[in-house]
Amino acid sequence: MSTWVSPTAEDIAEIKRLRTSAIPPLERAFFVKRSFQRLLVIRLLSEIGGPEIVPTLKRALDPTLPGSVRFVALGALTTAPDDLASPLIRANVNDKDPLVAKEAKDLLANRYHVAVDQ
Repeated sequence: MSTWVSPTAEDIAEIKRLRTSAIPPLERAFFVKRSFQRLLVIRLLSEIGGPEIVPTLKRALDPTLPGSVRFVALGALTTAPDDLASPLIRANVNDKDPLVAKEAKDLLANRYHVAVDQ
């Protein structure tokens, strides 16, 4: 049985040090079919931030993935440039999971100051 272990401060510091060179191995790790691993990848990508994380986060918004993965990916997008992040967030305001849809609407309203019709 596996146990969720949050990244340590040292892990985060190493990811920040590696910056974009950490993205290819993180992207490969994302394709393992374990939600916890995907969530960890998204968490680490959010520490890197920037435009380079967007392709992987876009894949994380695939409607066939669990809602928890999509939910966390939306939040991680806020560490990417607004012009890349906000269209992806907007595209999820009608997600089949009501929590994911609400998160998209809340992010648009609170971070990007974009009104979304309910």
